[in-house]
Amino acid sequence: MLEKWKNDNLSPVGLKENEDGTFTGYFFKSNGTPPITKDYESEEDFEANKEKDRIELLQLNQE
Repeated sequence: MLEKWKNDNLSPVGLKENEDGTFTGYFFKSNGTPPITKDYESEEDFEANKEKDRIELLQLNQE
């Protein structure tokens, strides 16, 4: 579940492998509050999409 994150930048700085072989990307706010997460099929998927997803998550959470 995504919370409202207003007036802040998100940085894609974490990636964790899950037991099922997928990955969870972590997008952190500069104020240190809990990150927004997004699931990915692979590390390559995260690397290829992290900037697009960062912008999308930031826009979603400012509405």
